[in-house]
Amino acid sequence: MSFFSQQFGPACRSLDQARARLEGREVQASDGVNLRFDPLVVAPGEKPVLRATWAYVDSAWGPVSLQLGAQRVELTPGRRAEIPVDLTPWLAVNTRPLDARDLKITVQVGTEKREVRISVIRDFAGRRDRLAGSKNAIVQDLAEFVRQASQGGETDYPIAEALQTGEGLESGQKKLAEVEQFPMARYEGTVLRAAIPRNAPGSVNVVLALHGAGGSENLFFESYGAGIAMKEALKRGWVFLAPRAGAQSSQKALDWLTQVRGLKIERLWVMGHSMGGGMALASGALKPKPAAVALFAPASRAVPSDLATTPIFLAVGKQEIGMLRQGALQLRQALDGKAGFQFLESDPCEHLMIVADAVPPAYRFFDSIAKPN
Repeated sequence: MSFFSQQFGPACRSLDQARARLEGREVQASDGVNLRFDPLVVAPGEKPVLRATWAYVDSAWGPVSLQLGAQRVELTPGRRAEIPVDLTPWLAVNTRPLDARDLKITVQVGTEKREVRISVIRDFAGRRDRLAGSKNAIVQDLAEFVRQASQGGETDYPIAEALQTGEGLESGQKKLAEVEQFPMARYEGTVLRAAIPRNAPGSVNVVLALHGAGGSENLFFESYGAGIAMKEALKRGWVFLAPRAGAQSSQKALDWLTQVRGLKIERLWVMGHSMGGGMALASGALKPKPAAVALFAPASRAVPSDLATTPIFLAVGKQEIGMLRQGALQLRQALDGKAGFQFLESDPCEHLMIVADAVPPAYRFFDSIAKPN
């Protein structure tokens, strides 16, 4: 509920309490520390600043020690720290000529080691702008992703990698079929993200993943069980596609795959969480129609007639928000006894964890339909 009311400090505290309990310890001051480089992209030789801030503070906490290479800083609870960083030692590890490189810098925060990302790119603005002027829609979208990501965002997708992918496509040195990750694409007003197996055949199975309220297309890639839904799709050689919620976003994402990426959809699987679960229940009008639908705590209580014969997997946590749990149980009652229906109740599990819990059995459900006994 802290998440839904945008009280992110209490939400972070709750997540840290859960993690600490799983690790058999108490929450400590270092758990409340956030780390981020500013800027996120620098030129070779430029020194970025590592900003250490607090998501929340406990009045009983004392200082936290930050160790970055040879630098050591004592971080006082509630007070920010800015640490200039010379990246030379990290860049020297790689002997290749420096053109564009993504780095993960290890920082010791109390007793915990963290990795913080930064990209070092020569002539970043010029290269970004040249890609933005491309006539290739995919290259333009990669340029826009690079622009947004360099200004800060919710994804950790490597900026230099995205830039170099765009440059390779633009120069012809990289073939479209070789690109596996599209961190951002746009099609007729819809923003989406896609993962496509390398050298995918012309006809593919596709998983369409629809996120919940307050989220974006990145949830299924980097949150929700650390991207487990995408990993399960790629393991099977399936395309994984997630649009940002909006009018006609599901169909527009599928149209991007066929019209821009040039793939034919052989079989479509749809999954959705919360608000996205409600959208998944509206997927019967999609072209092509889904072969099966997986619902994770959906914000809907009824199955429309155009999905009456479609196999449905429904999952809900035992500790789910009351209204959504009641809706899921009402859906279960309506679907019980129908062919191709499977129900999962996860315990203990609440609203934001149901996807991580339910994705593996949801894929086994899809498998049983793709390859029936």
